[in-house]
Amino acid sequence: MAQAAGGGQRGLQGYVQQLLTELGGDVSPAGPGLLEAAVPPEAAGIFGGRSYVVLAFDYEAYAEVAGAEYVRPGSPLLDRLAEAGLGIGRLLARCVWLPRVAIPDRMEQRIARALDFGNGRAQRLAGAELVELGYLVFQFRAALVGDERVEWVERVLVDLQRGLPGDGLEQVERSVREPEPAHVLASAARVPFGQAYGSARRVALARGQERAERYAVQARPAKQAEIEKLNHYYDGLRRRLEQRLERAADPEKRRELEQRLAANEADRRRRLEDVERKYRPSLDLSLDQLIWYRVPGVQATVEVLVGRTWRPLVVHYSLLTHTVEPVGCEQCGRRLRSVFLDGAGRPACQAHAGA
Repeated sequence: MAQAAGGGQRGLQGYVQQLLTELGGDVSPAGPGLLEAAVPPEAAGIFGGRSYVVLAFDYEAYAEVAGAEYVRPGSPLLDRLAEAGLGIGRLLARCVWLPRVAIPDRMEQRIARALDFGNGRAQRLAGAELVELGYLVFQFRAALVGDERVEWVERVLVDLQRGLPGDGLEQVERSVREPEPAHVLASAARVPFGQAYGSARRVALARGQERAERYAVQARPAKQAEIEKLNHYYDGLRRRLEQRLERAADPEKRRELEQRLAANEADRRRRLEDVERKYRPSLDLSLDQLIWYRVPGVQATVEVLVGRTWRPLVVHYSLLTHTVEPVGCEQCGRRLRSVFLDGAGRPACQAHAGA
């Protein structure tokens, strides 16, 4: 299995460094997991008016450097940086045009077909309104790095209402766009940028691991042949040294041959480890670009009867894909087809419904 090289924080560090440079900042590494930046006046508001900042992408580095800002998924600073990318092309905003923007008929039935409430005795539609839904397409540069480097682009769609990966990437990328929304709609509540980034990276990482596993299967014959060739060579050396050791009578000569035998086996282990590394590439992911799609949709409040209590749940319906957006467990983040509501009325999987 491929090893993830550098993790999500390294991908964030590269993205933030490029973003600040394009904003006009003078950015340079200040140590492992650290960047220092001279910030131009027009971007100083991102950092509370400061013109010089040290950004930490590693907690240990953050703890050691006084005054450093810790940049991590979920931090308000990362949200402000993402918003700043809107004006410079690192975060492109695209407004989706639709010929008709209206709440569809039979909204309650559409929701009932899409979502099953595992601990709900009944459900009813309490209200629905038109809203603007948000989706982020994260574009990663991905690479398997081993004996050679194989690169590709990985794109992941995440809905900003719940921070869950979605299935409508092709539909939003093929949609008709307009410079500004034809319908001025209130925006649905959005999750922090860092939460959406974390979801996207997990999907991209899983896809990269699948590629690595396919590569391992395809490369298995070549790997086995290389291992057999190495073992054949070192087995021959060992046999010759053992034969000489059997004939040697001089104690000094025997010690020398025993040392050469040990060195032969140590060299064999080192070469075999090299072969393992060659055929077990690391996975490198770096965030390259973000595209924000603004899509007309419906925000509906569904009331679910749990026990004797009606509990409200907000769900979203995309007028582009004509689908109810997925709901996720707020404990584990897993997408749900069967939704349970916990004691606080939050959506949960069955395992966490009692949490």
